[in-house]
Amino acid sequence: MYHLKLVKALSFTGIVTATRKNPDVFVDNKATADAAIDTGYFKLIKETQKPPENGEEKEPRESGGDKESGKKLEQMTVPELETFAAYKGVNLKGISKKMDIIEKLKEKLNEEETENEVDYGSPTMTELQRQ
Repeated sequence: MYHLKLVKALSFTGIVTATRKNPDVFVDNKATADAAIDTGYFKLIKETQKPPENGEEKEPRESGGDKESGKKLEQMTVPELETFAAYKGVNLKGISKKMDIIEKLKEKLNEEETENEVDYGSPTMTELQRQ
């Protein structure tokens, strides 16, 4: 089984279907996985035996060293925090200091979304949202 993740859009329908709320896709067929990756909208997370239960990743993510890799809030730059906030729908109007942004995110989001490494998708998506 191949675990793919949507990384370049809010949703994708075609070879496979994924949305912002459900970006993870599991396919059995290598050809389908390769075709989805070739679209540029997905990246391969892991080849697994079966999908994780309850939609959670049980195996560690492969680190690709790219912008989609997760970081803790404190490790993120202000632009990365702003992108993450936009992706999560948190309004940061009038807030520009890093610690104030982190405080606002922790106030508006649940602990699971802020205490672990966060993965906010592609900067291209954020650019599209601002248009």
